[in-house]
Amino acid sequence: MNRLIFHASITTITGAALLSFIGINSAQAVSITFFPSTVFSSDPTILNQNVGITGYTIEDFEDKTLIPGLSITYSGGVSTSTITSLPNLSNKVSQSWDGQHTLFNIPSNQLSNSVFCPSTECAKLTTLNFSSSIISVGIGLSGFQSLNPPPSAPDNPITDHRLFINGIPFSQTIEQLAGVNWKSANFQRNAYLRIDALQGESISSIGFENITTYPIANPVTEDLIEFDHLAIKSVAQPPKSVPEPSNILGLGLLGLGLTATKVKGVLSKKAKSPTDNPQEPDS
Repeated sequence: MNRLIFHASITTITGAALLSFIGINSAQAVSITFFPSTVFSSDPTILNQNVGITGYTIEDFEDKTLIPGLSITYSGGVSTSTITSLPNLSNKVSQSWDGQHTLFNIPSNQLSNSVFCPSTECAKLTTLNFSSSIISVGIGLSGFQSLNPPPSAPDNPITDHRLFINGIPFSQTIEQLAGVNWKSANFQRNAYLRIDALQGESISSIGFENITTYPIANPVTEDLIEFDHLAIKSVAQPPKSVPEPSNILGLGLLGLGLTATKVKGVLSKKAKSPTDNPQEPDS
C-alpha cells in the first residue's frame, strides 16, 4: 500500500507519479481514502468493516428524517436551498450502497426525466453540512459519469467532479484524487470515500460539484450524482486495523519543509455485488 500524506511535510512518495496539491490550508487538514466499488457488500456490517467505519452513525436515506445535525445545501443552476429533512425518497436510479434509496443532487430528491437531468433541476454543487464537530466522514458515490476516465459504452461521459471540504475546493478533480480506485459509470457505484480530520482538526461540511454541464443534450443537463451510506464520527476513538486500498491520498496543510517516509499496508479485496459471497479482507 502506498500512502501520501500532506501536513507540513510530504509523506510517503512511492509508486505512481506524485500529485501536486496547491493552496491547501488548515480548513482541509484531512486525509482522504477512496475505496474501489468492489468493497461493497449487501451486509452493512461487512461493508462498514471494509471501509473502516464500524461504530459510525449511519444515514441511509431510507426515510425522510435525517440524522441530527445534518443539513444539505443545493446551489448552482437551481435556487440555493438548504434542507434538514428529505422532501421525498429517491427514485431507484443507480446502485445504492444500502437499501433502496439514495440522496440525489436534486432539491426535490426526485428525478423527473428518466434519461437526463436538466440543469435547472440538478444542482451543480451539493453540500452536506454538519452542525457538530465531525472528525471522520464516509460516503458512497454512485452514478458519476466522468470525462477522465470516461465510462464504458453505452454510458456517456458528462463531467469531472470537484470535492469541497469545509467550503474549500481541491484543485484536483475527484477522479484524479481517487486514481485507480475510481470507476466512472452511470447507474453503478463509483467508489466509497472516507475523509479523516487530522489531529486537532474537524470537518464541518463536504461538497460535490459537477465542473461542467453536458451541452450536447437538449436541454443542457447536469450529471445526476447520488450519495448513500453516509457515515459520521464525532468522538475520537482508538485507531482501527482496517483494510485500505493501494491509492490513499492524505491532504492537509502544506508547509515549507519537504520530507519523505513510507507507510505499508494491505490491499483490500471485497464482495462485488449483493449476489456475491462477501469476503473478508486479506491481511
